[in-house]
Amino acid sequence: MPAGPLGRTRHLQMLAFLSSEVQKPFVRLFFSEGEKEHLRETLARRLDWIGGRAEGRHLFGDRFTGADALLYVMLRWAAMLGMAVSADLSGLAARVEERDAVRATLAFEELEPLGQRTCAVDGQVLACPAALRRRCAWSSCHLIYVNSRRPRHS
Repeated sequence: MPAGPLGRTRHLQMLAFLSSEVQKPFVRLFFSEGEKEHLRETLARRLDWIGGRAEGRHLFGDRFTGADALLYVMLRWAAMLGMAVSADLSGLAARVEERDAVRATLAFEELEPLGQRTCAVDGQVLACPAALRRRCAWSSCHLIYVNSRRPRHS
């Protein structure tokens, strides 16, 4: 949870923004033929906005939250569609992929990490779609967050 008296509220706001303003356009992009260019532009603006708000290693500082897990799934979707994302978001995705729970989830779902292969496009880092398997990472968000919250035993 983000620090401060409004930390929980800020976290809930980001979750709401991701689920309504980022996830919904992605779903329409997956299944709609007519408005693809408009949806890509909308998503690019919204992802840039999120990237500019990151406050450290993750969205809300150094602590991993549910919003980071949900954003990571959205970044995987962007890569599946060949969309470029900012260096800030690519870095955030790479930091999420450093987590043991994320590596375990990707292995379980037979998915390659986004950082496995990248290309530079107009100064932005783009995860090459060829590096991704055809499977969607929809359930990854839940598995990543749940696995990261489990207590570690020595």
